Amino acid sequence: MDTYMYKCPNCGSGMEYDAQTHIFHCDYCRSDFTAEELEERRIKAEQRQAEKEEASMDDSPDVYSCPSCGAEIITDETTAATYCYYCHNPVVLSGKLSGEFKPDYIIPFKFDRQDAEKRFHRWIKNKRFLPNDFKNDSVLENLYGVYYPYWMTNCTVKGGYSATGRNIRVWVTGELEYTETKVYEIKREGSIEFNNINSFAMTGERAKPAMAVQPFSDEGLEEFKMAYLSGFYAEKRNLEYAEIEDEVNGRVNEYAKKIFENSVTESYQSIGGKTMHADVVNSRQKYVLLPVWILTYSLRGKKYYFAMNGQTGKTVGRLPISVPRIAGAVLGIFLLLFLIVMGIGAIIL
Repeated sequence: MDTYMYKCPNCGSGMEYDAQTHIFHCDYCRSDFTAEELEERRIKAEQRQAEKEEASMDDSPDVYSCPSCGAEIITDETTAATYCYYCHNPVVLSGKLSGEFKPDYIIPFKFDRQDAEKRFHRWIKNKRFLPNDFKNDSVLENLYGVYYPYWMTNCTVKGGYSATGRNIRVWVTGELEYTETKVYEIKREGSIEFNNINSFAMTGERAKPAMAVQPFSDEGLEEFKMAYLSGFYAEKRNLEYAEIEDEVNGRVNEYAKKIFENSVTESYQSIGGKTMHADVVNSRQKYVLLPVWILTYSLRGKKYYFAMNGQTGKTVGRLPISVPRIAGAVLGIFLLLFLIVMGIGAIIL
């Protein structure tokens, strides 16, 4: 399997993507390059090399050679970009994202590591029941960016919706009470276009942190370039679309049902006998990589994991709780209620 390191064309040092400027920067000679320039150089370099046979799917673990220092890099089958443990240079395992596994699109990281840490601290700033020491920088054990694999689906749903609406009016004339019931037959038919429905394309423990940080904005989609992976980790899909197709169709049908129901704008006192049919047609898929920051905090021997959307900053994860703070809050509420009750008793007396 091929590996590739995006080295500075001027000095040969490793380069990383700068999420703030959207360019690749060399810290050694201060040179800057665009993704297009580096991608063109990568393609030319790979064309000069003879293609290697793809490793057998049964080989485990996967072993590569660092193109900078020659050290062995051991990864599992889904890792597509990582760092060399010895020279700490970013390494892209380009062979894992070639052929049928080459992504169609990518959303590059929109903010860098420093900004991700600041956003996280802003997120926890107003959490009242956190332990004080959790807010210290020293408990941050690790923070790294990962591109996770998703299937993005565009499709058309053809369907229909029918129901029975009723309005009842009651009035009294003289000594007689009249009831009028109007029954309406409701029908809706049409086609609905759905675009960019994201579905996670990976299973396993490492997939869990990234599943709750959606949605991503479609405006950030760019044509995939391998250079964007430099300086980040990346995962390769291990779920094919056929394995999640039923789940996606189920979601689409639920969306369609809500749209049909919301189209009934007439005023009915009651609606019953609802039926709906929907068929997904002309389904198209795109394979995309989406950015997620992973944060690991270590506090009193226990680890806490958080995921942050690398485009929007949305953060998820389970925070630690300070028992003394909660006890203090409960005691404060009890004392307040006690004083209120005593005050009311004094007024009555």
